[in-house]
Amino acid sequence: MVFHSLFSRVLALATVSSVLASLPTSTVYQSPAELPFENIAVRASGQLLLTSVYSPILYSLDASSGVLTNLVTVGNGSTALLGISEYQKDVFAVVASQFDATTDTEIGGTVQIWSVDLTGSSPAATKVSSLPSTVIGANGLSAIFGSNTIFVADSGSGTVFSVNMASGAFTSAVQATALEPVGSLLGINGLKVSSDGTTLFYTNSAVGTFGSIPIPPPSRINAGTALNSQAITVLGDLEDGAATSAHLFDDFALDSKARPCMGPGSSFTETDDIVGDAADYNVLVVPTSCAFGRTSSDQQTLYVTTDGGAVVAVDTSSV
Repeated sequence: MVFHSLFSRVLALATVSSVLASLPTSTVYQSPAELPFENIAVRASGQLLLTSVYSPILYSLDASSGVLTNLVTVGNGSTALLGISEYQKDVFAVVASQFDATTDTEIGGTVQIWSVDLTGSSPAATKVSSLPSTVIGANGLSAIFGSNTIFVADSGSGTVFSVNMASGAFTSAVQATALEPVGSLLGINGLKVSSDGTTLFYTNSAVGTFGSIPIPPPSRINAGTALNSQAITVLGDLEDGAATSAHLFDDFALDSKARPCMGPGSSFTETDDIVGDAADYNVLVVPTSCAFGRTSSDQQTLYVTTDGGAVVAVDTSSV
């Protein structure tokens, strides 16, 4: 299926065989220890916030200098940080958990939602809520900016939780077959709320789909309003083969024109373009997440994190 109308020009991770053109890339940072980065958020200041499933530290990366700093440790005994999203100005929601590296799952009963406030002179991390002990796949997270409502994807059960960041109350907003995992492949993974707060976009890694779920108006104010599973719409899917552990959608970003950019696979591509020259595409081996810059100088720069500990800048100005 080709992405419909608004999404007809899509950046997505697919195989290198789809190379038709190239977009310039540059490595902003490479972890000496190849610490896998899981997710990324961008502050209004331009600083990049990075999480890893192998560390409870929220990292800050200066995109202009390439200097990485340890910003704050999140979670009481957590060993992993996953999804992250800004819900109030310079205040971020983060998924924290204990992670079992042998099974690549979270340990039941350890998944928590934390708030990281960066508005003061020093970062302040505060626990907001604990998700049910049955949750072992809390993954993507996205907020309705300017509210206290966030959505968290549980890749292991095909569920989206709604969490109120003020009260800590949470509910299962929607669970559906279209969001479920298949075998060992994760189900619903990446999440992004549209800028107007009316639509929740998602990826399902197991079946290789990109879709949307309408957000009813009450959900923009309080956690607790269910999302309509019957209104889930599949907007597109992997165009070059079935999803596998090495070729699937993960996290994604929406650009200023509401075009989604997804991952991972073996490279980062658009229907017209591949990011990186064919000769050195391995600069984006196993990309995990992406986000656009927010300053006047990098609004058309897509920052991509990888499982090998790299942060790569992609110039999308020609797209």
